[in-house]
Amino acid sequence: MTSDCHDALKLLGTEQGRRDPYPLYDRLRAHPPVYDDRHQATVVVRYADCAQALSGRGFGRPDAAWVKRRIPTWEHHPAVRCLMRTMQFGDVESHPRRRGVVNRFFTKRRIASHIAAESATVDALIDDLVARIATRGEADVQEVLSYRLPSISIARVLGLPEHEIAGFRSHSLTLANLLEPQLSEQDLYAADLSFHDLLEYFEHVIEACRRRPGENLASHLVRVHDTTPEILSRDELTSMFTSIFVAGTMNTSNFIGNGVAALLDSPGTVARLRADPGLVRTAMTEILRYDAPMQVTRRITVDTVELGGTTLPAGAELAVVLGSANRDPSVYAAPDTFLVGRSGPPPLSFGGGPFYCIGAAMAQEEGALIFTKLVSRLPELRAAGSAEHNLRSVLRGFLHLPVTATVDLESS
Repeated sequence: MTSDCHDALKLLGTEQGRRDPYPLYDRLRAHPPVYDDRHQATVVVRYADCAQALSGRGFGRPDAAWVKRRIPTWEHHPAVRCLMRTMQFGDVESHPRRRGVVNRFFTKRRIASHIAAESATVDALIDDLVARIATRGEADVQEVLSYRLPSISIARVLGLPEHEIAGFRSHSLTLANLLEPQLSEQDLYAADLSFHDLLEYFEHVIEACRRRPGENLASHLVRVHDTTPEILSRDELTSMFTSIFVAGTMNTSNFIGNGVAALLDSPGTVARLRADPGLVRTAMTEILRYDAPMQVTRRITVDTVELGGTTLPAGAELAVVLGSANRDPSVYAAPDTFLVGRSGPPPLSFGGGPFYCIGAAMAQEEGALIFTKLVSRLPELRAAGSAEHNLRSVLRGFLHLPVTATVDLESS
């Protein structure tokens, strides 16, 4: 490993490196995949190498042996045990089984119905954003829109009262921290407490679904467990509830915030989208490429493989840096420029291969809905003060994103 590569890896762990990792990714792409002590894995940063690792051919998801090396006491932490029972982790054989349970629910008809119902919710939240700007001079996009909409959306999908899970935002933040490359005992303890609270709540939800089942995802999951426990065990059922809630709220929240931040830096793009709403779907792809909410995903090699000119043995642990792949200049011209309508392959933000994000279709539909309405209602949206970044290496986003605009409550 060269000194430049070593320095870039070290700087990625600093506050500045987590706030803006992209210049450091540039430096790492000049080198073949290298081992990083912070990630305890070989870091993969080029588009072609990342795409290969995501393909599923010779690569799998982290398993119990992986987490044992990373957290020797993992079996004593309920939150980590829950994580290892989700679709994001576990052995290759269990993934299709778990994934199939959720896939059977998310039909095209259900997604279309959900988006139609969400339209009025987005209107109401943007009304609130406009009203706060009008009365206070500014508003926090994360507080008013980016956090609230995913909670309402997930509540609707699961068939739960929105007010019951609106207060669980802190639990999502705490549990999402388990994906970070370095964890302290305090991090693990906090995650266990959050998981306990969610588990307690979802146990009541499970019983309620048995008493009064509905046409929602929660009742679907309970029905699958009760009728075919060999497909979805009791532990997997509660883990499924938790992972859907955390992933659904955190990823969407970060996607909205990162997208708004990108548009704040590109007012010309807002004008283009307002003039031609048909470009909004293309803009969703560029938002995902430009500042992916999921920056890093994990893989392990199941066979000896060649990756980026490096031979990796079976069992090698990989940190696949999606955010770096999406800025690879060998794939995208002027990759550090936010450019709607650019050419090039799709970004890797939703992963790839057999582990491609199960919520990708709904996320893209939701994004198109949100940003179509946002640029229409607030075409002159601009930053108001300093944004506060979450400073995370994996699930990248903002804690606070203050904005302002010239608004007219009567016309808006």
